[in-house]
Amino acid sequence: MSKRPDPAARSGKLLFLIPKLHGGGAERALSYVMNALAEDYEVTVITLDPPDPAQDYYVSDAVRILTADRYRGRTVPSYLGTLRQIRALKRRERFDVAVSFLPEAHFFNILTRTTERVYISIRNHTGLRRRYVPHDIFGPLAERLHPLADKVICVSEDVAHDEAEHFRIPEEKLVVIRNGIRREDILAQAAAENGDTAFLRFAGEHPFLFANSGRLVIQKGQWHLLRAFARLRQDAPEAGLFLLGEGELGERLREEAQRLGLGDAVFFCGRKANPFPYLKYAQVFVLSSLYEGFPNVLLEAMAMGLPIVADDCPGVREALTPRRRYGEAVQGVVHGDFGLVSERLDNNWPETDALSSAEEALYCAMLEAYRDPALRGRCIAAGTRRLGDFTIEQRKAEWETLIREGALPGASPFGGN
Repeated sequence: MSKRPDPAARSGKLLFLIPKLHGGGAERALSYVMNALAEDYEVTVITLDPPDPAQDYYVSDAVRILTADRYRGRTVPSYLGTLRQIRALKRRERFDVAVSFLPEAHFFNILTRTTERVYISIRNHTGLRRRYVPHDIFGPLAERLHPLADKVICVSEDVAHDEAEHFRIPEEKLVVIRNGIRREDILAQAAAENGDTAFLRFAGEHPFLFANSGRLVIQKGQWHLLRAFARLRQDAPEAGLFLLGEGELGERLREEAQRLGLGDAVFFCGRKANPFPYLKYAQVFVLSSLYEGFPNVLLEAMAMGLPIVADDCPGVREALTPRRRYGEAVQGVVHGDFGLVSERLDNNWPETDALSSAEEALYCAMLEAYRDPALRGRCIAAGTRRLGDFTIEQRKAEWETLIREGALPGASPFGGN
């Protein structure tokens, strides 16, 4: 087990703030970052939710985790109490840098500034999130505070463009640090036994499986995937589709699958702390999101040796078609350097069974991946190579440079992939 760095040898004191440590891509990305940095820094994490359920992701023994007395009742006095608590900790600990993940944490991080440098890590395409999540409370508040951060760390160039265009963040404050993974860690998790007998029975009944992983919410657009898959079943009646995740659209998506006549051809796995013992049964991974910051799930699918089909939502370009110019839209289906990309989906839930142009493109990409084993093989090989650009070691070096110097030397936030 790893040990906390010797205080005499540590490089500095880092604080991370995040609402929770379970259930999402931002949480998984932070776990990778903080575990790597804890090898050389004294790392503290403040969560706003107690660990219920327990944290999904491995956290090094070298990381100290604290839970704020989360405000209750969403009243002004309770918010102020949480702000005072976090500010008191910052003053006592005298952190060098405080980094927040997700809008709610940005709100508290910026408003509790003491002597530390304040960085915010933007994990999603905020302009589109604002459009598709209008009921969000902290989003608009946090967005107004973005310019007050010392650095705005963007998970992709698409996100950096969004911050510059929508929030007028000056270029000198913008930094792009993409996600990173360790393939060996993912394969080790995938080796765990899958004891889900219902899923194993489903997998045994379908010799070819498509997989999707993500919360069942508007952002992930899974109704488009169900509609495209219903069309594909006419060509591939033995194919199955399983979805990993849970969310507010879960019941409606299950009803849609039944309405489309998919019956036993679709399996809803629910939320899994370790999705990899499920993904190892898939032949193709499909992303149907309306927007992403940088879909870490694509890297994880590549690590599992899966060919990728994804729609052209923000964030996908840098993973699968990095030579394509920012803003250059996909029409139909494009064979990217590292996967198949179909034209961008939207938040419309069609009222007829006729596929939209984007759903038709997603269907065509899935059908092509299904029918062409040589294409799948090329995508798998390319995806494995692509992982070399997204190692934890590379990302750790970028974070360390930012922590030491406040900027990545000679780097523009729009400087390539």
